[in-house]
Amino acid sequence: MNDLFPGIVIPKQECGVLQEAILTVMQQNILQPEPSMLTKVIQLHDTMLVRHAVMLVGPTGGGKTTVLKV
Repeated sequence: MNDLFPGIVIPKQECGVLQEAILTVMQQNILQPEPSMLTKVIQLHDTMLVRHAVMLVGPTGGGKTTVLKV
């Protein structure tokens, strides 16, 4: 976002129930709950709420499938 809107600070939104669910699923699948992974799952969730189609792109081993499954 900083590329398109420099200087704009995006406020953190409260998503306690979603974050608890993400942590539960990650622990059930024996995954380490990294803050960056939590952020990416929440970003994907938010994107899927407003888009008809979503494409995950990134390097091999970057966690795309894990984010989608969580």
